[in-house]
Formats: sequence, C-alpha cells, structure tokens
Amino acid sequence: GSRTGLPGALAQGTEFTASKEILAKYRLEPVRLLSKTATAIAALSPKLLLLRPPTKLNAALALLCDAGRRAEGAGPLTAAQYLLAATSGLVSSRDVVLVLLRAESLTRPKAGRKPSAFGSAFHQLMQDMALESASKRGVRFLFQTSDAVAAVRAREAGVPVISADEWSQDMAKAIFQPRYIPPENEVEWNAVWAAVGGHPSHLRQVAELLVEERKKLEMQARQEEIEEIRLNMKKEREQPLRNPDAESYVKIAEEEIKDDSFRADARQEESAAEQLLRRLPEALSEEVAAFEAQISAFARHPLLGGLAGGQGQQAAQLVRQVRQICSQPYFLAPSGLADLDDPVLLAMLDCGLLLPKWSGDLGARLALPNQFTKSLLLAWAEAQCAALPLRHRLECRWSLWCSGHSAWEDSVPTAVSA
Repeated sequence: GSRTGLPGALAQGTEFTASKEILAKYRLEPVRLLSKTATAIAALSPKLLLLRPPTKLNAALALLCDAGRRAEGAGPLTAAQYLLAATSGLVSSRDVVLVLLRAESLTRPKAGRKPSAFGSAFHQLMQDMALESASKRGVRFLFQTSDAVAAVRAREAGVPVISADEWSQDMAKAIFQPRYIPPENEVEWNAVWAAVGGHPSHLRQVAELLVEERKKLEMQARQEEIEEIRLNMKKEREQPLRNPDAESYVKIAEEEIKDDSFRADARQEESAAEQLLRRLPEALSEEVAAFEAQISAFARHPLLGGLAGGQGQQAAQLVRQVRQICSQPYFLAPSGLADLDDPVLLAMLDCGLLLPKWSGDLGARLALPNQFTKSLLLAWAEAQCAALPLRHRLECRWSLWCSGHSAWEDSVPTAVSA
C-alpha cells in the first residue's frame, strides 16, 4: 500500500501515492520498476525521507534490501532477480561492479536446503551475457568466498585471486598496545599473540573482551571493598572500645588470617588478560563451533577412505600429517596447487582447514587459517589415538613412535611431497 513505508527510506504511514501507479505500469519490467520507484522516492520532500543522502541510488538500494527481506516465497521476481536484471540493464550505458559476499552459497547450499534463487538467477545472467554483444559485457564481479577449492580453480583459470593475510606481530602490537594492554606488560601481549596470532577478527574480539573483563574486575573489587567496609562498621558497633595498641594487634591478626586463607599462588590477583585467556575457548564459542563443523566434515571426507592400513595406522597417519602441518608456517607447492594429490591435504583444503596463498615471493602454498585453528587442530590430533579401542590405540601409538617427528623441524616441506 501507499502508507506501508520502506525500511531505511520511508517511515511507516508516509503517503506515497505514486507507488500503485508505478507498480501497475511496470509490474513485469523489474529494471524500469526499480528505476521509476527510486526516482519517485528521491523526489519526495527531504523531511519525509530517512535516506541520508536522499539520492536515487540510495532509494534503489533501500528497495533492493526490502525485496531481499521479502524474497522468501516472493514469486517469479525475487530480490536476486531484481538485482541481476537491474545490473544487466545498466551494462549498456556504464560499467557495473557487482560484489557478492559469501559466494560459496551459489555452489554449496547448506545441508537440507535447496540451491538459492540467487544462484539460479546468477547462472542465467552469466548465460545471457555470454550471448550478448561485446558492448554489453561491462559487468565486473567481485566474489568473497571461503571456498578454498573454488579459489584454487579460479586461480588456475586465470582469474585474479586476492587472499586476506594475517597481520604481522609488529602491526598487531602497535594497534593493541597501549590501548588494551599496557606497553610494559610483554608477558600478557605474548600470551595473546600465542593464542590468536595476527587474525584481525580474533584480535578485535579479544580486545573487546578485555575491556569487558576489566570492567567486571573493577566492579567486583568495588563490591568487595564495600562489603569489607560494611563488615568493619558492624564489628565496631558490636565490639567494645579498645585502646589503640590492642586495636593495632587485632588488625595485624586479621590481615595474617586473611593472607593465610589464600594459597601462595592465589595471593597475587590475576589480570584481566590472564582470566580471559583461561576461558578463551568459551569466549570464542562461535569459532569453536565452526571448527567442530569443519573437523567433522574432514573426518568423514571421502578422500580419507583410501588411507592405507587399519584403523590405528590410519589414525597415526592423520596425526603425523596434522602435527607436520601445524609445525610449519606454510607448505610450498612448486608446481601449483592444482597438482595436489595428497588426500589429507586435499580434504583439509576442501573443508577450510587449509587455505591457499599466492601473495609475496614464496609462490603457491597452503597455510592454516589462523593460530586459534592451529591450537584446536593440534588438540584434535592428540585426542585421536586416545579415542580408539585399546588394540587400535596401541597400534596408533606404536606407529607414531616408530616414525619419529624430529625431521619435520629441519626444513620447510612441500605440499606435493607431504
């Protein structure tokens, strides 16, 4: 209706009489429908608009966002089709850059869900563009994806791929100190770096949690101080007056009793960083849940079904390779990542436990996503033998003992020979 409003553009109850006329006239022409409606909205009085600034482009974006919210069961013209149809229509007059976030949903719908309408509309647009003349091929696509295999295939096909690398320790330290950790406290900073490394998102979460932890400790200290004052006032009311010497002896005795009630290692209060790091897996519960989903998919991956040996030997092979991967900053692939044939590396790449890198002078290589994933992966590997039945557990331990791991630290291994 004309008074239903548009989130981010028109408040509910705002009169927009042109909507019915435009919809009736351009119902089956999504490009012109979007353009005419956006023009009519932008032409309204600025006092009636929530848009900042009140431009045609912002009005069109508000319409597309609203269409996205209504896309579920919206019929033949879903938000995705509006967006792609508008893109196709604009190509003839200008270059258009379409940025697709989480593009893995185009090819990898979640379990139990059908491929998205956006995926179907996108593939249809690509087919239509292939048939168009060269003058109408001004669309540029920028995909953001966590699908490592798709990134490797795109790179091999000649598509430029940009990978987001972690921050260096100097860069992370310059941002983190002194904002969140005092510059003189190197121990706490080293502990944070060892826990999460240079992953920007993890560092941001740790910084936010540190602020919350300090507020919590300050509030707790104030409450303890108030409680102590209350108890002292109560004692003064209940006890008879003493001379100053007797009062000083009583206070000394109370302090000694208070000190003796704490263990020697608990007499010094823990800092906010120390308390946070002790419960880091709990604080990063979403990351832990994501890792559990990845490692579950890795353990069931079809490529691991061809590992040689019995159950204990297969577990030992997985533990060896995981330890080897975690002991190095990267694995080189001199002949290119498309030539990988190691089933464990391919399975980890497919599940997102390894990421492809091409930046810098090192060339093609595989690396772990972040320090936190590395810690969880090592913990998972150490638990593999312990979870096996007794006979297979002994077989796994014996295989690991016979193989030895000292040679892994001598050089940087290659992914092809791993």
